[in-house]
Amino acid sequence: MGDGPTAPADEQLVVGWMLAAARKAGGAVVPADRSRVVVPDPGSAVDLTLWSAVPLSASQAGPLVRPALAGARLQPVEEHPAEPGAPRPFTLTGTYEYDGAVVVRTERSAQVPVVLSTLDWRSYGPWAYHVGWEPLDPDERDADVPSPLHVIARQRVRPSVARVAAALQEVAGGVVVDAGGFVVDEPELRARSAR
Repeated sequence: MGDGPTAPADEQLVVGWMLAAARKAGGAVVPADRSRVVVPDPGSAVDLTLWSAVPLSASQAGPLVRPALAGARLQPVEEHPAEPGAPRPFTLTGTYEYDGAVVVRTERSAQVPVVLSTLDWRSYGPWAYHVGWEPLDPDERDADVPSPLHVIARQRVRPSVARVAAALQEVAGGVVVDAGGFVVDEPELRARSAR
C-alpha cells in the first residue's frame, strides 16, 4: 500500500482487515495513492463459526444440523481423539451434487477471535463450531472473478451455512463470528438464512 515503517506482515494484516470490513459493509478500499479501487464481493464470505461454552457431542449436533442441510447427503460423522472427560471433536459433512459440501467441525481452542474480546467473556466459550463451505472447485473460492456456476452454488449454499450456525446457537448459545472476524447478530443470521 505505501512506504513507511509498517512491516509487510503488518501491512498484510491491515489490508486484510480493510478488505473484510469493506466486504461486511458493502464498501470499497481505496489506497492513499488512489491507484486502484478494490470492491470485495459481499457474498464471498460464506463461512461462520459459533463460539460457545457448551460442548456438544456428535450425537447431539447431528440431529440439529440435519434439517438445516435440506437436500444434502450427510456423510458419517468423523470422530477425533479427545481429552479425557471432554466431548470428542467431530466433523460432519453435508454434500450437494452440484454445490460442493457444507462441513461442520468442532474444536476446543485456547485462542478466540479478537472481536470476542469486546464482549463479556460469559457470552462465548472455547468451543468452536466451524461451519464452512467447500466448493467443487476450491480455486474458485479466492478468484477475483469467480465463474457464474460458482456464484450460483455459493448463493444456494450460503443460507444452509447460516441455518446450521443458527441451529447450533439455539442449543449451545454463544456468539457467531463470520469469516472476516465480525460478530454476526441474530437479525443478520436470520437474513443470511433466508433464500
